[in-house]
Amino acid sequence: MTKKLLAITTLSLTALLTMQQASAHIAYRPIQGSESQVVNADGSITDNTLDASKGTFAWALAAQSEWGDSHYTHWYKFDITNPEGAYIDLSVTASLFEEDSTVLDDLKPAFTIYQGLLPGAAHDAATPQAGKIGMWNALGDMTMGNGPGPVYDYDPITGEQILISNDPGTVATINYVTHAGFVGSTASRVSIENYFLQAGIYSLTLGGTCFECYPRIEKLDPESPFYDPNLTEEEYLAIENDAETLRGYNIALTVHPVPVPAAAWLMSSGLLGLFGLRNRKKLHAC
Repeated sequence: MTKKLLAITTLSLTALLTMQQASAHIAYRPIQGSESQVVNADGSITDNTLDASKGTFAWALAAQSEWGDSHYTHWYKFDITNPEGAYIDLSVTASLFEEDSTVLDDLKPAFTIYQGLLPGAAHDAATPQAGKIGMWNALGDMTMGNGPGPVYDYDPITGEQILISNDPGTVATINYVTHAGFVGSTASRVSIENYFLQAGIYSLTLGGTCFECYPRIEKLDPESPFYDPNLTEEEYLAIENDAETLRGYNIALTVHPVPVPAAAWLMSSGLLGLFGLRNRKKLHAC
């Protein structure tokens, strides 16, 4: 038993260090205004964003009652600038990430849209709740804040320290709008089409739908309610390594011009008809 607990402790430390290396406070990535932006013939605007992230389980975990860790997803933002709102099409598709052979294209994605933005450098530990893994709620409103004082992150390539935020103690709530995908889905593409959004700024998060892919260290602990007697340490490490592998995807956002409502067309047609009738009467009177 002592040997088993020692092994679990060692694995726990490994998992913690891995998590810390993967962690980053929330910093939004804009979807719109990309180099690949296209203005379509109907006046709609399409932006494509190619990216990669870890966590084949990330969205599935956030859709559970324990919620998920916000570090396992990237955070994106987009604007609806028309005061009358707009209809959008939005899809996330598993994709190769340029020519990087270390990034896989087997993500089974799901995504959630929220209205509003979280504070810069927000993180799970700033507003913790008992019984929750993190503060990412994929199926409802979510509240998160940033820590007191300056918050720093590190450049993943150079290791250079970067100031993320100097706005201490800010907390905000973003409101759930809709989602696409479901836990256990095997689809490589999910989308919403012709979905109306009011004017404003929106948050987008996404991740994998495989809940069983979450490397829960408690599965190796005989005293844990999550204990799995059939799971070996080698199998656990394989799950953990897979969870740390980058998966590529493409986000496609199309914002459509707001169509003139049918009632307005009918009113315009009626007015034109009355105008024509009045003109005909004037001609007969002459």
